[in-house]
Amino acid sequence: MSIVSTPQTFNASRCLTTLPNEIIGLVMQYLPPPDLATLCRTSQLMKNIGMPVLYRAVSLTTGSQFELFLKSIQCLSDDSALYAAHQFDLKKSREPDVEPSLDFLLE
Repeated sequence: MSIVSTPQTFNASRCLTTLPNEIIGLVMQYLPPPDLATLCRTSQLMKNIGMPVLYRAVSLTTGSQFELFLKSIQCLSDDSALYAAHQFDLKKSREPDVEPSLDFLLE
């Protein structure tokens, strides 16, 4: 009787989720913010680990960026990502920008 081994298919998502959350978070620190934001939308686990990494350093240079940031934090189910923020950079850019409307905060 011979035992035949069959090649196992590599399942990247299963491999990734077997890592400790701290290791996944460290790897996420090397992703560009747009890629990290996309990864956060793939599963609840990636969101829970990635949102604090994504919001660790926030840099806003225009009024429209500030407005989008405020809208995005309103959508968070909890404040854990904001508590992870260690650095906020608010700089005025040289390009003209429309002043942000904060009317949506009153809704």
